Amino acid sequence: MALHIVTSWEEEGYERGIKEGVERGIKEGVERGIKEGLERGKVTVILRQLTRRLGSIPTDVETRIHALANGALDELGEALLDFTSPDDLSDWLKGRATTTD
Repeated sequence: MALHIVTSWEEEGYERGIKEGVERGIKEGVERGIKEGLERGKVTVILRQLTRRLGSIPTDVETRIHALANGALDELGEALLDFTSPDDLSDWLKGRATTTD
């Protein structure tokens, strides 16, 4: 069994690598958290607007809206201004991209 002596520069490199990895992880985590928070806020506003315009939104439709991709949420935010019935929303949702597609 060979004994490996860790030099000070190896130890410094190891510590720097850990520090940079942690910093990068924190930065990516914050960015992801902000993105997810903005999307949740967007969904909340859209659901409130739809409820005000169309009345109660069925749970399955609400779930579908939560699953929409960010770009589709933006489109829905504009399209809902023209909706006059729940059927307009159902028709709009057909074929839209979700985040899990």
